[in-house]
Amino acid sequence: MIGVKVSPEEQQWLNEFSDKVMKIISGAMSWEKLEPQYAKLYAEAYTEEQLDDIIAFFKSPTGQAMVEKNPTLIKKANAIVQKQMAEITPEVQKLMQDFTADTVKRAQETPKQ
Repeated sequence: MIGVKVSPEEQQWLNEFSDKVMKIISGAMSWEKLEPQYAKLYAEAYTEEQLDDIIAFFKSPTGQAMVEKNPTLIKKANAIVQKQMAEITPEVQKLMQDFTADTVKRAQETPKQ
């Protein structure tokens, strides 16, 4: 926790909780759990020939380069999106505050039945 002092016992309790959560998430997101669902998803979206072509692509040097570089590209793309979201957050918050205030005002002005 940022800026909050915790005792060693509380830290241990938080660590144990975090470990339990991560174990649940890891189990649910394991390849063994997801593979059948992904296989079905791809089988519904692509023909057998298209899947063979996709597999061949990923075995190619270009496909291997894509597999190697995609994690970095995804991180960079996420950073771009996060920066954009940070820039618009104040505007969205102001819009939400105005909307909330307007909603309260309308509710107060609406005659009760």
